[in-house]
Amino acid sequence: MPPSASPVLIVPITYANDLKADSQGLEGAISWSPLRTLRLASSYAWIQARIQQNGVPSANVTEELTWSTPRNTLDVRGAWDFARHWTMNASVDAVSRTPVSGNNQVVQPQQVPAYQRVDAGVSYSLGESAVLSAGVHNLQDAHHLEFNPDR
Repeated sequence: MPPSASPVLIVPITYANDLKADSQGLEGAISWSPLRTLRLASSYAWIQARIQQNGVPSANVTEELTWSTPRNTLDVRGAWDFARHWTMNASVDAVSRTPVSGNNQVVQPQQVPAYQRVDAGVSYSLGESAVLSAGVHNLQDAHHLEFNPDR
């Protein structure tokens, strides 16, 4: 008597990325040296990023999510060679808050408020390969949030 065939159940599982990320942005930079000893520079960046579903409905993902990226960043810097071998520099940075929409488990939004940062320093050049410098960072605040680990 031949052995009887036992029933087999085959369940195909397909893994697919049902999300689509899309981003647009602009970036610009300018530098100017009105004097041989004075250098000024600035940059600006704008980014807009979204995550969307690719046609497969999911209870965990909203129709459109906002990426956890600051929309605007601005940087202004200056350096002044005020004496032989001596340079004073300063910078101001401004970062907009991270926009957040949706509440999901797939992509965790990061709510981070806008912040500004002011740095300043002075340096002494010992030659082409060595520089001594001292400076202060984050003059407005002792610290600022750049990502939200609680989310």
